Amino acid sequence: MVTGDPNEQECRTVEGRIADALSRLARSRRVAGDPVPPPAYVRRHAVEHAAAAGGVDGQLISSDFLPYVDAERLRALNPTATGAEAVALLRLWRQAAHGWEWDSPEANASALAFWARCADAPLPRTELARHWTPQWAQWPLGNGEILTRLPASVGTVATAALPDGRLAVVVSSHDGTVSVWDLDTGHPIGEPVTTAQDHAKPVATAVLPDGRAVVVAGSEDGLWMWDPTEGGPTGDRVGGTITSLVTTVLPDRRVVAIAAEALGLVHVWDITAGRFEARPVQSMDTHSGLTSVLCVATLPDGRAGLLSAGGVLSDNTVRIWDLVTGEPAAEPLQHGDTVTALTAARLPDGRTVVVASAVGRDRRVWDLTTGNCTSTYTWSQALTTFELPDGRPVVIEAVHDYTLHVWDPSDGSPVGPPLHGHADIVQSVTAAVRPDGRRIVVSGGNDGTVRCWDLTTRPRTGRGDVAGPYPLSSVVSARLPSGRDVVVAGGRDMRTAYVTDLASGDSVGGPLRHRDRVLALATAEQSDGRTVVLAGGRDNEATVLVWDLAKAEAESRVLSHGASTALATACLPDGRTVAITGHFMYGMPKPSAAIRVRDLLTGETMDDPLTGPAESVEAAATATLPDGRVLLIASTSHIETHEFALSVWDLETRRRHGSLHGCTDTVSAVATASLPQGRSVAVTGEANGTVRLWDLGERRLIGSHHAHQHRVEAVATATLSDGRPVAVTGGGATLWLWDLSAWESIGPPLRLPGRVYALATARLDGRTVAAVAGDGLAVVHLEPDSGQGEGAGV
Repeated sequence: MVTGDPNEQECRTVEGRIADALSRLARSRRVAGDPVPPPAYVRRHAVEHAAAAGGVDGQLISSDFLPYVDAERLRALNPTATGAEAVALLRLWRQAAHGWEWDSPEANASALAFWARCADAPLPRTELARHWTPQWAQWPLGNGEILTRLPASVGTVATAALPDGRLAVVVSSHDGTVSVWDLDTGHPIGEPVTTAQDHAKPVATAVLPDGRAVVVAGSEDGLWMWDPTEGGPTGDRVGGTITSLVTTVLPDRRVVAIAAEALGLVHVWDITAGRFEARPVQSMDTHSGLTSVLCVATLPDGRAGLLSAGGVLSDNTVRIWDLVTGEPAAEPLQHGDTVTALTAARLPDGRTVVVASAVGRDRRVWDLTTGNCTSTYTWSQALTTFELPDGRPVVIEAVHDYTLHVWDPSDGSPVGPPLHGHADIVQSVTAAVRPDGRRIVVSGGNDGTVRCWDLTTRPRTGRGDVAGPYPLSSVVSARLPSGRDVVVAGGRDMRTAYVTDLASGDSVGGPLRHRDRVLALATAEQSDGRTVVLAGGRDNEATVLVWDLAKAEAESRVLSHGASTALATACLPDGRTVAITGHFMYGMPKPSAAIRVRDLLTGETMDDPLTGPAESVEAAATATLPDGRVLLIASTSHIETHEFALSVWDLETRRRHGSLHGCTDTVSAVATASLPQGRSVAVTGEANGTVRLWDLGERRLIGSHHAHQHRVEAVATATLSDGRPVAVTGGGATLWLWDLSAWESIGPPLRLPGRVYALATARLDGRTVAAVAGDGLAVVHLEPDSGQGEGAGV
C-alpha cells in the first residue's frame, strides 16, 4: 500500500482488484482426494492487499482459507473485517492464532473448530478438519488473546517499544529463561537467554536516549543487560542475587536500573550508555531483611520516588525514598504482612496513592498527601498502574480467581469488566501503548501463557461459568442403569465431582460429594452388572469413596483411607474385583500412601503393600494377558533419591513381575490395551513429553515418540470402528492420537485453549470419542464420519 499519495483512492482501488483476484485462488483444491493448499503467495499476501484496500471480507476471512493463512502477517495487520460473520470468525481466529502452523493446515482447522465450539459458535465449514471434531466443549476462552504458550510457568512480563516501531514483550519463565516476543505477530525476537536454573528471575525494559530498547534481567549472579534485536547479554554482570527490579528515567534524563539484593540492599545503576557503569549511582539499605518488591512513583511534591516493600522475615512495611538523594522521603507505611505486590498512581488532582497487597490477606491503599489508608480483603498476586487516553490512571490487579480487575484508584470503582482467560495464578501484569494509541494489558502466569487484552474492546467470548479454582484433574466415562452414557469429572472445586451427559454436555443429577478435592477417578463393574465410580480425595485421610451411580444421589461408601492420587481396578481370575490405590507424596515417607490391592466389596487389603513408604506413586493401570494373568503397571519415584521406576506385578499372586526399562524421565501417565495379534501393551507418558509403547508379555519397549513439549499428564486407550487399537495422549495444551498397531500418529495433534490433565474414552453413536478434562471439559471424536478418510504419519 502507498501512503500519503495524492492518488491514494486509486491505489486502494488497485489493491482491491488484486485482492479480488487473489481471493479466487484462496480455496484449496483436491487432487486424488487430498487437499492442495492455495499458492504460497496467496497464503502470505492476499490479506495484505485486502487490508490495503480498506478491509478483508468473507472470501479471505473464511473457514476454508484461515487454516492456510500466514498467521504472523495476519496478526500484525490486525485488519478490519467486513460483514458480521467475518468479524466474528476473525475474532475467534485471533484467540487461536498463537498456535497456528504454516505446515499443518489440518491442525489449524481442527483448532479453529474446537475454539468455535468453546465459544458456542457454529462449527466452521471446512473439509480440512477431519480429526478431533468437538461434540461439545465447556472450556472458557476468556476475553483476550494468548500471545504465546511456554513450556514453563511465567514469572515476570515487561514491554518495550523497539526502534522500528514494534512493541516487544519480555518474559521470564520458571525454567530460567528470558524470551522476547513481538506483540503484534506473536513471533519470537532473537533466541531465549538462560539466566537461572529452574527459577524465574525479575526482568525489566528500558529505552535509551539513542532509541535502543534493552532488556535488564536479574539472576543469582547479578544483573544482565542486552539489546533483544542484537542477541544475548554482553559485558560483565553487576551486583549480587537480585530479588526485585525496576527501571526508570531520573530528572536529569539518566536511565537507571534499580535492583534489590538480598538483605535489603538496593542499588541504582546508570545504564544510559547501554552498559552498567562501574559503580552504582545510589545505594539504599531499605529493609531489615529481604526486599520483596520495588516500584517507582512521583511523590506529592513532584520528586522522583522509590517505594520498597519488606519481604519474608522482614519488617512488613512499605518505605518511601527520594530516588535522587537516596534518603527517606516519608514515614514508612505499615501493612502488617509481607507485601508481595506494589504499585503507585498519580491522580489528576496531584495526589499520589500507593497500593500494596499481601497474598491471601488485604490490599491497602494509602493517600500520601493525607495519610489516609483504606483496606480491602482481596487476594492480589500482581499490580500495575496505567493511564487511559483521557488521562485517568487505573490500577490493574490480578486476583485469586485468575482474573484481572481494572479499577479507579481515586475511589476504588471498577473500570470496565474483568479481564479473564488465565487458568492459573497470574504472576505478573504490565501495560503498554501500541503505536496506534490502543492501550494493551499483558500478563503471564502459572498456566504458562502470556496473554494480552485490548482495553478498548474486551470482547466476551466463550463460556466462563466453569466454577472452581482448580483444573479438572480426573475424568471417567460410565453408563447409567438407564443406558445413558455419561462422563464424571472431578477436581474443579474442593468437595465435588459432576456427572455430564456424554452426547449433550448437559448436567445429569446433582454433584457427587466428597470430603475434599477429587484427585483421581476409576470405574469398576460389580457382579450384578452395575458400574461404580471410585474417587480419591485430598482430605487429611486421603479417603477413597465408592459412588454407586444407580442409587439416589449416587450414594457413597468409604473404600479406604490413606491413598488417593492413583486409582485402578481389575477383575481377578477368581472373579473378585479389586481396587488398586496409591498416593503421590511431596515430602516425608508415608506408609499409608503405598500401593495396595483391596477387595472392592469389603475394602480389605489383600496381603502386604506392593511398595515401600518412601516410594511415591505417580500413575497406575491394569492389563489382562492372553493367558489370563492380570498385571498391574505402576510408576513410582523415590522421594529421597528421586529414582524412578516402571514396575509390573502379578495381581493374583501380588508378586513383582519385573520392570520396564528404557524411560528417561518419570512416567506420569499410563494406560493399557490389547492388540489384534493378542499382545497386551502399555502406553506411557513421561514428564519430559515422551510417549512409549511397551509389550507387557515380553516386558520390552516397542517404540517411542517425543511428541509433547510439556509433561504428559494423561493417556487413554480405545478401539476405533475399523478395529484399530488407539491411544490418546495429552500434555500441556495438546492431544495426540496414536495407532498402536503401527505405532504412528493418526493425523495432526489437537491444540486446546488450555491444559489437559485427564482423558477417558467411550463410544457415542457408533464412533469412538474422548472426554478431555483440564482447564475445561470437552468431548471430541477420534474418528471422522463414515465415508471420510484418515491419514497417518510419523
